[in-house]
Amino acid sequence: MGSQAMPGKQRRRPAALGLIWVVGPLFLATPAWAGQPPAKPITESCPGPVVESEGQRVCGTLNPGVNEKVGYYFAYNAGTECTGGGRTPASPEAEGEAIAVSDHLTGLAPATEYAYCLVATNSFGETFGEALTFRTSAGVVTKQESPPAPVFSGPTVADLPVFGAPGAHERTKIWLAKRMRACGKMRTRRRLRCRGRARRRYEKATTLHSST
Repeated sequence: MGSQAMPGKQRRRPAALGLIWVVGPLFLATPAWAGQPPAKPITESCPGPVVESEGQRVCGTLNPGVNEKVGYYFAYNAGTECTGGGRTPASPEAEGEAIAVSDHLTGLAPATEYAYCLVATNSFGETFGEALTFRTSAGVVTKQESPPAPVFSGPTVADLPVFGAPGAHERTKIWLAKRMRACGKMRTRRRLRCRGRARRRYEKATTLHSST
């Protein structure tokens, strides 16, 4: 009787082997990138000329060779290391393969070497691309802003013709038309503000002269 095997142990061994055969394929079927930081992005130099009034343009590619859902930002710093300095605003996550992205770096010092790199992000972490460098010119615009408004050499509000004088109404219309053309050379926001001010000055002047 002492040499007989226990039937309970014999029954448990096949059950354990069966569990391995069921769970094993599930691990093999799980994507290799699941639960991991994103694939390493590629930091690139942007094609075309640099428009310094818009800031330094930087480019890169997300998800090279894979299809994932990731967000991104660009890190930059003075020197040869892209970390430890500034960063662009984080962009919403996008899904796809080999996604081309770009942004502009502003607030840069003139005649300074900078390093930048593309950073891919997801809920499991961040992955930094290789750092590239560029050097700002001596006259770089340090922040993104509209160019100076063109100087208008036409009449001011005080120079508007008094109503009642011969041809005053027509000359006032000509003044407004010239001012509007000058405003049209500006960028969108400045153009709207310039035209709004011109109309208010015109209305104020016409109201003032009409009441006298």
